[in-house]
Order: sequence, then C-alpha cells, then structure tokens
Amino acid sequence: MRTVRLKLVLTEGQKGSLLRTMKEYIQAFQHAARWGYRNRCCDKRKMQYAIYYETRAEVPLFGAGLVQSSKDVACEALKRCKCRAVPNRRTYATVRYP
Repeated sequence: MRTVRLKLVLTEGQKGSLLRTMKEYIQAFQHAARWGYRNRCCDKRKMQYAIYYETRAEVPLFGAGLVQSSKDVACEALKRCKCRAVPNRRTYATVRYP
C-alpha cells in the first residue's frame, strides 16, 4: 500500500462536494466506532456483518467502498484505544479512498 499526498485545485462546486463527502465519511466512521465501543468489537469482519446495511441506510449516497473504508478506519482506531473509549475524528479529517 502506498500513500499519495496531492494538492487539489478545485472549483467551488467540487469543494462543496468534497466537504460533503468528508462529513458523511465522518458520520459513517462515528456510526461504526459507536457500535464497536458498545459491543467491545474491533474485528473488521464481525463489524462488517453487523452494521454494513445500517451504515448504507445512514449514508445512502456512499458506495460500498467508502462504507467499508470508514468501518475499517473505525476498527483500527478502536484497536489503538483498546475499546476503552469511542474514537473521534476531526471534522475535515482525511478520507481513505479504496
């Protein structure tokens, strides 16, 4: 896996679209993080089976890849804090695109 950092030159419409995507990504992340904390689960596969369709309903404009990506990031955050707290992300944090 490689990380690529890019400076984007966007129009106002594209900026708005990207900001909406970031907010919805955080919403999907928080849904997964809260579920994982309540159920003391940070296993990606178990969480996938438990909340995938709920997350798709909560964030209907997201494709499957972004839903899974936000769930994976939430699982990794839960592992880092050993499920002792609900992890939070900044409002305009990075989005992991599949």
